[in-house]
Amino acid sequence: MQSRFNKIYSGIRQCFLILPAAFLFTGCAKNDAFAELEDISVQMNKTCPMVIDSGTRLDSTAAKETPLTLIYYYTATTANVDALPDNVEEVKVQLKQKAQDNLDTNPAMETFKKGNVALTYDYRDKNGRHLFNYTVSPKK
Repeated sequence: MQSRFNKIYSGIRQCFLILPAAFLFTGCAKNDAFAELEDISVQMNKTCPMVIDSGTRLDSTAAKETPLTLIYYYTATTANVDALPDNVEEVKVQLKQKAQDNLDTNPAMETFKKGNVALTYDYRDKNGRHLFNYTVSPKK
């Protein structure tokens, strides 16, 4: 299962790399920041669906204004909500911790931190049924 975490997390990191460098929130009014976040989502959606690894696909993204959030919609292409492993909550906790660590320590995430942008990850199974979601936010 640890290998699966690394594959999913590696895919999540790849998604961050496609964010335009011009996405800056410093000094933006809230509506301006939301408009920029919406534009980023539109640009990212042009690349979707995007295969992340053999079991994960990024289907789309969305921007939410309050609180300012970028939402990633994933499909776990081999998962079935009716046959989840007993440790699915552990998987969620580990993915959330890795995403939080990335947000806290990756220099490429600085604009999200400065703009106080939360990141939500929403996972569906291969049939489109909800598996789990989690949100990470910049530490203050």
